[in-house]
Amino acid sequence: MQIFDTRTIATLVAVAVIGAGASVLTTQPVSSGAKSGNEIVVVAAGAEISGATSPAHIELVVPAVASVIEVVEELPNSKRPHAWFLSGVEAYNAGDGRLAVERWTKAADRGHLVAQWNLARLYRRGDLIDADPVKALTYFRIVADQQDPNRVRDQRSAITVAAFVEIADMYRTGEPVAGIEPDPKRAFGMYKLAATLYGNARAQHRMGTMYLTGEGVRQHFGRAVRWLALAAGKRYAPSFAALGDFFWQNRATSTNKVQGLMWLSLARDNTERDDLRAVFSDRYETVMTEANDAERQQAIALVQNWRQSHTSAQ
Repeated sequence: MQIFDTRTIATLVAVAVIGAGASVLTTQPVSSGAKSGNEIVVVAAGAEISGATSPAHIELVVPAVASVIEVVEELPNSKRPHAWFLSGVEAYNAGDGRLAVERWTKAADRGHLVAQWNLARLYRRGDLIDADPVKALTYFRIVADQQDPNRVRDQRSAITVAAFVEIADMYRTGEPVAGIEPDPKRAFGMYKLAATLYGNARAQHRMGTMYLTGEGVRQHFGRAVRWLALAAGKRYAPSFAALGDFFWQNRATSTNKVQGLMWLSLARDNTERDDLRAVFSDRYETVMTEANDAERQQAIALVQNWRQSHTSAQ
């Protein structure tokens, strides 16, 4: 787990990497969540998100709990929520889930959107603390309810839409503890809203996979490929893999085989998670042994063309 102090946080954006059953906090330069790759959602320490004064003016280096309270209480009221958020990030990166929750709860109770989002994720994943679906759903709804249709491309919007998609996930599979029965049809409708109105890659991926299997919607391979390709265009790694598997499993023609190879190659190259990269690499190497030289060369050419077209599009 990466350790960084609040001086560093002041110039970085914390991002939550939402994977298949795992999530971690990492850092990267401030950027728009709409163009982010893989399954990431921008979670920020910035003024745009927190509603506080710029974090560059908050330097909170705190060795002990008592000093945290003293330092925060000396700050103006407008800066306290963000200060609690930053100290919660410190606690999280130190592996102290209880303290992270305590500090983020103080920030969340004061309206700090990112603290609310982080708490929802912790309670949903059981990350450093016991999972609590009821609290997770409560915080996801608090975050999602802050969505403003007029802010569809900024970082705040990215978080609120991500919370909406998390709620859709809960409806898709069901969450009995939170009183939610499985309702794939309702989940599909929620994904469609997030995918079409806000261009959320995760929602687009979910729609694609549901069209593939006919879950909550009538099966339609053409629409499945279209939605998965849209998510892949945002470099959402699971969509590359889903497309690769789809074309490879339907490899009655050489064209499909080449398409399968191309997408699996892109899946391997476009994930930041080591565990997924290993899975995608093994899958790619396996199918490569079943292709002939001509198909391999065609796939390599398609990969290069895809990279060039999507690099220039950005």
